[in-house]
Amino acid sequence: MLSWLRKLFRRERPRIYLGTLAVAPRSDFKRHFEYTRTHGPFDLTGWLSAKDLDTEMRTALTGLFTLPPISDRETPRDSDLALDVVIPEFQAGQILPVEAGPVFIPIMWRPKVKVGARLYVIDTGQTRSTYSVTEKFGWAEFGKRLFSLNTLLQVHAPFTPDDTKKLFYKACIKLLERIKKDI
Repeated sequence: MLSWLRKLFRRERPRIYLGTLAVAPRSDFKRHFEYTRTHGPFDLTGWLSAKDLDTEMRTALTGLFTLPPISDRETPRDSDLALDVVIPEFQAGQILPVEAGPVFIPIMWRPKVKVGARLYVIDTGQTRSTYSVTEKFGWAEFGKRLFSLNTLLQVHAPFTPDDTKKLFYKACIKLLERIKKDI
């Protein structure tokens, strides 16, 4: 009797397909100053520009979300959902010394990644839920990286593209946990 009631009230889990994956183009002024050294101080070819970081973020996004695309949906159900994921903003982090007379004033910003998602019903296009997660470098880690001996001697840059990708992966884990709770 109890198993019959469970079958009666058990709802079917929706299938989730991949909609759009996107990285919003950066338009902030900081992108012009975010050059990261990927190799040693004497290797002049080892600089990564902000444009290269955009490409790396796109690659990480497509590599992480491997759900079947909507075009692979063969037997449509009313409960089928699609997931759109976007990276609306990110920054690699940097420190810029600005000269103000005899004094240098450091202008700095932490690495940060924001990931947004929209879960919607495929047939109607109606949004079921939206999500947004922002991950930043902690202040302690930020200070430790900026004022390390290797950074001060310019042996290597304080932040690397891998730092930004790690923040991206942390944000995506939190995002997927929120989506899982809602489904």
